[in-house]
Amino acid sequence: MTSAIDAPAVELVEQLRQLAQLGPRLGGMHTLDEVVRAVLEQGVSVTGACAGGVAVLVDQGRPFEVLGTTGYTPRVL
Repeated sequence: MTSAIDAPAVELVEQLRQLAQLGPRLGGMHTLDEVVRAVLEQGVSVTGACAGGVAVLVDQGRPFEVLGTTGYTPRVL
């Protein structure tokens, strides 16, 4: 039985275990869109988030290029 103090650590370990399962799945994907979708689906699911996004820094000093999002309204984006 875990104590109340240990509960957050146990939850974090479980989240990390689930996210680690994503690695082998990514190896079989052939497009960037597949990878972005998988990262968003797994990341949002594992963390219990209501939204998420994947973006890359294109060039220093410029805005990020958003590769994919989920759960955001068009107004937020």
